[in-house]
This record gives sequence, structure tokens and C-alpha cells, in this order.
Amino acid sequence: MNLASAIYGAMAVAVATLVAAEVAASTIAGIAAGLFLAFSHTFWSQAITAEVYTLHLLMVGGSLLALFAWERHPTLPRLALFYTIYALGFGNHLSMVLLLPGFALFLLTQRRHAGDPLEPRTVLMALAIAALGALQYAWNFRGLWTLPEPPSSLVQGIGQFWFDVTKADWRETLVMGVSETGLQTRPSMYWWDLRQQLGAPGVALAIIGFAYLVARWPRRAALLAVLFVTSLMFAWTYNVGDAYIFFLPSHYILTLCAGAGVAGLMYLARLFPLPSSLSPTIGLFCLLYPAWRGYDTLPAIDRSWDTRAVQIFDRLTACDNTAFGLDANWQVQNAAEYYMREHKPATPWFVTEELTWLRPGNPGAFRRLAATNSIVITGDTLHKILAVDPTASFLTRVNLERPLVDYISALDKGLVYALAVLRPYREFPIDRDEVESAWKVLAGDAALPPLDDYTIIVGQIGEPPHLIRSNRRPFRAKTALGGLDLDLRMESWLPTDTIRRSGFGHVVANRHHLLALDRGLSLVVLGAAATPVLTAYRYGLFAPMERWVSGLGDTLPPSCYR
Repeated sequence: MNLASAIYGAMAVAVATLVAAEVAASTIAGIAAGLFLAFSHTFWSQAITAEVYTLHLLMVGGSLLALFAWERHPTLPRLALFYTIYALGFGNHLSMVLLLPGFALFLLTQRRHAGDPLEPRTVLMALAIAALGALQYAWNFRGLWTLPEPPSSLVQGIGQFWFDVTKADWRETLVMGVSETGLQTRPSMYWWDLRQQLGAPGVALAIIGFAYLVARWPRRAALLAVLFVTSLMFAWTYNVGDAYIFFLPSHYILTLCAGAGVAGLMYLARLFPLPSSLSPTIGLFCLLYPAWRGYDTLPAIDRSWDTRAVQIFDRLTACDNTAFGLDANWQVQNAAEYYMREHKPATPWFVTEELTWLRPGNPGAFRRLAATNSIVITGDTLHKILAVDPTASFLTRVNLERPLVDYISALDKGLVYALAVLRPYREFPIDRDEVESAWKVLAGDAALPPLDDYTIIVGQIGEPPHLIRSNRRPFRAKTALGGLDLDLRMESWLPTDTIRRSGFGHVVANRHHLLALDRGLSLVVLGAAATPVLTAYRYGLFAPMERWVSGLGDTLPPSCYR
């Protein structure tokens, strides 16, 4: 699935290049748009994880390409091709519906005899293609009748199907669900996000490009404007922990406009009595900017090194001949399910919801299970079990980790470190005492600085800090220490962002990735040749998970207590 995301991402970039070249009637505009999209931070991060968004932008680009082909030669087959690509897109992501106002406006303002979208036969064709596209969900609809309690009627089945497909139960609380306080910070968030995707020069190019399109191809400009506004307004008011992803369609439109901006600048250069070489020079310079952004972003966005989740579960499930209870935060839960299926398919494990016999009317049930099986469970599993069966309190806690100060104290003084403290999740509060004890070893007599939403500290163990930067807004800082050029990047918007699979920030040294930051505390200490000798997370998703075991002594293998 990761590979599929990357392939769809590459195809989306290729199609965006064709679309921008068509929109602005310029090959160099297409190349510029392709580069801006390929190296935009959010798109790149989604192209290297198992997600739906690169395929979504491929379908958006394919729909636009087919629509412009129909504009050039308005025939029925070309209109059918557009409808088909658009209908297929709904099988990937329902936000394709946000494109409907822009597409409808463009079709209705470009009505021609050979491909008039309002002709009876054309309307029938559209309905037939929509019905065929809906068959992508036939498995879901049919599956309702295989449930233990199937729908009692077709009407009930249709209602249940619609409820399930549209996720109506939780979308009601998310769509238009941003609080008044959240809306007040949206402008700052969006401006920061735009600069993360395109940079300020890229945004300026997009504005120039849109003006250029308005002057030369107003219908195309109107189409892009409507697509941009509808996508932007949805994401602006969508109350989720990864809202930045839903700005992707609007970013896509901006990359097309940025490509048109390059063509617009070259066009203006040709209007004036200037050297003939100036226009291509401007175009080349504009291409170098997004290419440089790709070079600059690569060390932070690369995740080929990232095996942190595997390491966590390797340690958590180190016991042999043991069953594991793995309830956790939903993100960790997803990782646990994948890990156990792919890495340890023969190891028994459960979540409490699967223990159908665990109920108040069956006291002592878990004790009886633990008496005949070796059991290791997470803290979340224990809390759920105790809420139903208080007799499970016989379990014994096993600490996975010594205090952080113990690890730091074992290292040589003078080693370079980077310590980041980002605003934690509510369920993972920071242990101030542990942080202060670790700080005394890291920084000697220096006082622990105030901790804001984003705090990064760089120094050498046992010496006063070399750099302290703390802020309520994301930032990027660079410094040199111990022969290292350190690039400290805060690449999230807190407290809104709760999901950043590419990391909430990064520490890069000499263009080599050292540490992906999580909410809570993240620490890296470097040894010879800038190689990490200690990497630690606390108070976040990558923090060591507490374990509870069903006994001590010879009950479980020694690995369970390490």
C-alpha cells in the first residue's frame, strides 16, 4: 500500500504537469506546477504512507484533463470520459463531491451542440455512468445481508448503507465543527501551511498565475477559483486532528496557478523591449525554486529509516509462550493490529472487546484465565478489565524503562544532544520531576527554561545549553555545534494537530535525519560521526508502554521483565 501511494503520487504529479500545461498553454508552466506539487510537504508526506490522498489528486487531475479535452473538442465520448473519471473518483474519496459546483459551472458555461450536458441523451448517459460508478460500493451493500442481524427491509438496508458509507454518525460533529477559538487561529494556520507547501514565492506565483488566467482564459480561471474555494471552505471548518491533509485539493489548485504564474511572468517579459533571453531565464529561475525546495525538504520528509513502531512492539511482545492484551490509543492500536498480523502471526493476543465473557455477572473470570495462561497486558487493557472485574487487581506492573536520567548519566560528558518538548496529548501528561532530573544532567547548573508549545534545546551534556528556542508557533532554527550543522524544524500546528505520521518536527544534522519529534518529549544524543547513541521518547505515542503481568518469579520468562 505504501508503494501504491508512491506510484499514484508520481502519476498525480505527471497528470498535474499536463493539466497546468493545458490550463496556461505553456509546457514550462506544467513543469513548474509538477515540481511544486511533487515537493509540497503534505503531498510528499502522503505519498510515502498507506493513504488515499495521492490517488485522490490523481483522480482530480484526471477529471480536469478530461474536462479540458472536452472543452477543446466538445464531443459525447469526451464528455463520457470526464463523467467516468469523476465517478471512479468517488470510490477513492467522497470529497470528490466538493468538485461538483466548479465542474457544473464550467460545463453549463461551455454548452455546445455535440456535447451539451443538458441534452436528454447526455443526462441519461451521466445517470448511467453514475450508477456504474456506485457499483464500487456494491460489496458494502451486499455485506449488510451477511451480518448476524441483517436489515429487515430494503429501505432499512439503504439507510444503513448510507449511514455506514458516509460515516454520518461522526461527520455530524466534524463538518462545520471548528470552535470559535479554532476559527480565529485558522488564518494564521493556513498562512503557515501555505508557506510549508509552496513557500512565500510560490504563493506569489500562484496569485500572479491566477491573474494571468483571468486575463486570458476567464472561464478556466473561474473553474479553478470555485474548486479552490469549495475545497478550502470544507477543510477550514472540518474539525479533525489532521485538518492539514484536507487542504490538499486547494493546494493542488494553487500549484496549477503557480505554474501559470511562471508562464505569466515569461509572457510579461516578452511584452517589453527587453533582451530576448530574459523570458527563458525567468522561466528557468522559477523552476529552480521548487527544485531547491525539494532538496531542502528531503532530509526531513524521508522515512526510510523509520522503524520506531516495530521497535516498540518488539520490546512490548518480547515474551515467548505468552498471550498479550493490547488495548491502546487508537493510533497505537492500529499499529498493534498490523504488527501482530505481519510480524508475529502465531502469537496470541486480544483486546478487551473480544473477551465476551468479561462482564460483571461473571466475577473472577480474568483471574481464572490468568491462572492457566501467561498474560501480559498494557495499562489501557488493565483499566478496562478492572472497570468490569475488580478481582483482576492481582496483576503486577513491570516497568519497561528506567528513568530517563539513568540513560543520560551513563553517557560521556560533552556529547551533543537535541531535546524537544512539544505540547503533549491530554492523555500523556508530562512528568515535570523526571524532566527536571534529566535536565540537571544534560545542562549542569542551568535552570530549566519555560516550556511553550514548541521548545527545542541543543547543547553538550554537562554544559550550559548552546541554543534554547521556545515559541507558541512553529518555527525553523539552524545552528552549528561540535562540527555539526543542525537544522531544527517544527512542522506541525499545535494544539490542533493530533496526527502527524511524518512527525511533528525533525532534527537534521549535515542533511542526515536524526530525530522525528513526537508530542511530549523527544531526545537524541550523538556519538562519534554524528551517530545517535541514545534516542528516547516520553509522554507520547512513541513512549514505552507500561506492562502488567500475571505473576512474578518463574511465572513468565525473564524477557518479560526487561
